[in-house]
Amino acid sequence: MTPTAPVAAPSPTKDVPRLAALDGARLLAAAAVMVYHFWYIAPGAVIARHGYLGVDVFFMLSGFVILWSANGRTPAAFARARVLRLYPEYWLAVLISAAVFTLSPGGMRGPPSVSSVLANLTMVPQYLGQPYVDGVYWTLGAELKFYLLLWGMLLVRQAQHLDRWLIGWALVGAIGEFIDLGGVVRSLLILPYGSLFALGGLVFVATERGWTAPRAIGVGLAWFAGWHGALDRMAANMRPEDLTSAARMATIGVVTVATLGLALVRRVEPSPRAAAWLTTAGALTYPLYLLHNVPKELLLQPERTVPRVIGLPLAVVASVALAWVVQHAAARFVRPPLATLLGRRPRRVD
Repeated sequence: MTPTAPVAAPSPTKDVPRLAALDGARLLAAAAVMVYHFWYIAPGAVIARHGYLGVDVFFMLSGFVILWSANGRTPAAFARARVLRLYPEYWLAVLISAAVFTLSPGGMRGPPSVSSVLANLTMVPQYLGQPYVDGVYWTLGAELKFYLLLWGMLLVRQAQHLDRWLIGWALVGAIGEFIDLGGVVRSLLILPYGSLFALGGLVFVATERGWTAPRAIGVGLAWFAGWHGALDRMAANMRPEDLTSAARMATIGVVTVATLGLALVRRVEPSPRAAAWLTTAGALTYPLYLLHNVPKELLLQPERTVPRVIGLPLAVVASVALAWVVQHAAARFVRPPLATLLGRRPRRVD
């Protein structure tokens, strides 16, 4: 098994197209989740039934992007960058969602308590005995666990051995699809979703440092665990009549296409105009994911008088507009003082 040497931080000019392509992939994943919640759960069109897999793609992208983010950073700088990236938009989203769910009569969820809102501001309310203000926040707990695992690797100077850890993670994830590994192991390794983080991370290492047999085997194991776990979750996310052989093949196809896309992303070179557009649109991905249930609450619930033919496009436009407002408000009013509080502004927030 070949260890990975510490990788150098990418040059800004060289990596703009690559990051722009990843931003485009993030936006597609967020849009898929939004369409699933707007158009399938309603219930609605069968074509939207696989939109929930946008979360799986998010986890794969995180594995890739967060390893890129860790390049050239100390553990402290990495932690600061993650806090600055996640919390500003999230805090605003929690407050907005809590206010709307409280003031909206007859909505899909009752008003959250003050203690629940305060616990949600930590991003881990489940450990404080409180429910999520919005169910979509559950993915952030998995993200934080992944960040903590990588931070721990940086802290104990294991960056040069990431191959070994990621391949081991992929192997355990594949075994976990067949054997009960116990709650402690599953929680520590974020299973079954941990295989998706490992998959993205291994693809990053392989495309950054070159493909080797151990890396390819690790990617294969993580890919297998990724689609196998996705098949297991189909019944929880689709209506029984939609659990067809074609739907299963499509599920495997989504994980496979996402894997191939990550492996080839460094070959994607958008034009400067396209790169600028993708970067701008990609900045909306996080708040769009966090807040799309707010327009759904106001426009798409059965008790609303808005016809769905009007409510659906309105909800999409409102979600994008709200994401834009929150993204800019966080960048202007929340992130700068938070950066000052944390000691200094990291050289990049990605």
